Amino acid sequence: MAGVKQAEELALLISLSLDLKHESLLLAISLLSNHLFN
Repeated sequence: MAGVKQAEELALLISLSLDLKHESLLLAISLLSNHLFN
């Protein structure tokens, strides 16, 4: 579960660094992390 939390935090940092202009990227990262770590 630690990997999922790290991936979510990374996705959040990425989204913040992009000023939330690429929400689809955040969603893609979230879905990918869920697929990889579940």
